Amino acid sequence: MIGQIKTAGDFAGKGTFVLLAGFAWMALSVPAARAEKVARPVASPVARKAENKVEKAILLPKAKSLSAAGYASTAIAIYRKVIAAYPDDLETRNDLTVFLINEKRYKEALELANQVLAISPNDRVALSCRATIYERTGAPEKALADLEAYRKLRGLNVEHVIMTARLSQKLGRTDAARKNLALAERLKRQFEKHKAVREEVEKLARTGKSRQALARLDALMKADKNDPYCYYLKASIYNGHNQPERVVHLLTQLLEHCDYKPENIEDDQLCEVYQVRGTAYAELGQNARALADLTEHLRLFPGDSGAYVHRAGVLNSLKQPQKALKDLKTVERIGHRYERRDGYAMMSAIYTQLGQMDKALYYLGKGFDEGDSTALHRRASLYGKRGEWQKAIADLSRALGVTPKVPVLLVDRGIAYTKVGKLDLALKDLTAAVDVDPGRSKRARRERARVYDLLGKRDLASRDRETAARQTGDNTTDF
Repeated sequence: MIGQIKTAGDFAGKGTFVLLAGFAWMALSVPAARAEKVARPVASPVARKAENKVEKAILLPKAKSLSAAGYASTAIAIYRKVIAAYPDDLETRNDLTVFLINEKRYKEALELANQVLAISPNDRVALSCRATIYERTGAPEKALADLEAYRKLRGLNVEHVIMTARLSQKLGRTDAARKNLALAERLKRQFEKHKAVREEVEKLARTGKSRQALARLDALMKADKNDPYCYYLKASIYNGHNQPERVVHLLTQLLEHCDYKPENIEDDQLCEVYQVRGTAYAELGQNARALADLTEHLRLFPGDSGAYVHRAGVLNSLKQPQKALKDLKTVERIGHRYERRDGYAMMSAIYTQLGQMDKALYYLGKGFDEGDSTALHRRASLYGKRGEWQKAIADLSRALGVTPKVPVLLVDRGIAYTKVGKLDLALKDLTAAVDVDPGRSKRARRERARVYDLLGKRDLASRDRETAARQTGDNTTDF
């Protein structure tokens, strides 16, 4: 995904949104990790999740090796077993769809592609697969419709332009076929040029030579001011160095120097320009401009569900929670699983702000991952707001099992222990939070002072308050 929403809440009422803007070098990104679960009689949800991951990690490579060795039926059976166990795993369905196409089992492949698109109408892999199936089974009009839907999501694609030319030829549209073949040749040349530049710049940036990478891009931009790709690569370097103002400047130049329309975008990374500039504006606190850019991006690419998540974050920052929820409902309807997960987390946080705790817990549960310490922390925060301190303690303990010694988790669990009268455990957690970074422990010391008061240790409480008052940093904001 292009972007990700992360919320952090604690029992001091500091629920916030953090819009993490980022964009990848490659055209298509997938989530780094996906939480899949199977219902089976295992005592611990965390243990069950770990067991399922191991099972899946074994089965999928086995299926791929069997398919490579020519054991198609056995490989397909394994793929179907994984799909049955992980119904939300669209990537495995897409993998099997591609395999079935290669095996010329088009009816089964079409069924799978339709299943994916029923869940996630904007799945680019499924659209591409279905277009291929329609072409090979004599349905050129349907194939062209899917290729057009893909183009609206990601701009032009060389292989798809060639396929469009073939389909146009079959339908007797010779002029369209000729134009598409000429376009494909131009795209190939552009792709090779961009690939060489990208590899050179990536190598320099990866080896700590960002200045040389920027100088190289400056030279290329001077030679050809109308090639938007170098502007984009340069902006990506600044984005990696947390310089959103330079990202905004470069992408504004890009938009001034090229005719930015979906049909003119000849590298699908460039589909992200308005979205990336919008998230950069959001980082700078210029939410009105961020909203304008994200809205323009969605006008150009209305099926980009990830952009709705970003826009919802901006709308919420502009104190328009109902409009933000409307965007997130769109994500729920059309988004990929990982985009829906981010959307559910934000919906939960918005409902928390609105004081609707039941809805907040409901939506948090829809995208919940027992192995995600951030998700566990969010749920613990909601339990705390409802006064369900034992449940909060359980979630915070799980979160600390995943990410130990995180100050904000220790402080929040310390507060929860205080609420249930377990002052010795509260003191232990709060002291551990202070010890992580004694010079930046304002909140931990304040909470520990309250515990010392309850224990009758006034001198220690006074000392903690005095130290906290002198400190300017707080290590609980790092989570």
